[in-house]
Amino acid sequence: MLHGPKYYEYTEYPEIYKKVYWGNFRSEVFREEEMITNRNNFIKTYNVKNVRCGHKLSNKDEKSEVLFMRERGLDHIELYTTRDGKKIQVCSQNKEAGEGWEEIAAMYSSQFGTYLRCVTLKQMREEYKKSANVQKEQVF
Repeated sequence: MLHGPKYYEYTEYPEIYKKVYWGNFRSEVFREEEMITNRNNFIKTYNVKNVRCGHKLSNKDEKSEVLFMRERGLDHIELYTTRDGKKIQVCSQNKEAGEGWEEIAAMYSSQFGTYLRCVTLKQMREEYKKSANVQKEQVF
């Protein structure tokens, strides 16, 4: 069993990053200073207030969006809220993300790209419904 500090403990924003998958790895396993710096800069640049991840989401639309993103090959999904109420999706392994995604400084590992897009709940609902309809058509 590893006993070193978790990644989130190295950031300037432990209350935010202890909620994400990346933040709960221990430093004895893997640690890149660049990821700590990039994550600190991300919070400052986008004026982030909070983060929610797939296994902790309570909003039906947010859960649907996480499922939609996973179906499209996206991984390590994090949904941030800014201080002015905007939603920002962040993920790695952008295979078929679609429009609106931009690559940002790596936040998971220097080996994987990190991608971001700003969304609204309405946009998330529409994309998921569209995806669900396509899946129904493929089944029938």
